[in-house]
Amino acid sequence: MKLNAKHKLFIEEYINNSYNSAVAYSKVYGITNLKVASAGASRLLVTKEIKEYLDIRIEEVKEKYNITREKIVNKLLRVIEQCENDGDKKNLLKSIEILNKMHGLDANQKIEVEHKGININYIVPGTNEPGNKNIY
Repeated sequence: MKLNAKHKLFIEEYINNSYNSAVAYSKVYGITNLKVASAGASRLLVTKEIKEYLDIRIEEVKEKYNITREKIVNKLLRVIEQCENDGDKKNLLKSIEILNKMHGLDANQKIEVEHKGININYIVPGTNEPGNKNIY
């Protein structure tokens, strides 16, 4: 498939709308039903040419605004510190959640426990620490 002007506009809208594919698709193609827009957007986003163009545009945006993983982490750490000082628990928890996701600490961990000759496999949701034996 060759990219046309609407495909490129879809990618721009997708980036500008915080990666909301249904909204981007509905704006570009004039679709009012978000389920239909979501299905159309999903079809576009799996095509090789769309993925490649999206990757290029994301890198260009990162370069333009000088966005790096290190800068994001440092900003989040400052937000966490400020939230702790202000007692803002809601934003503190959200910032910690984002930081955990960035480092893969929210992934599930499979734990094997042997008790009286019986092996038990358990997946601890939201953990990724080696040796974490806390079973809730």
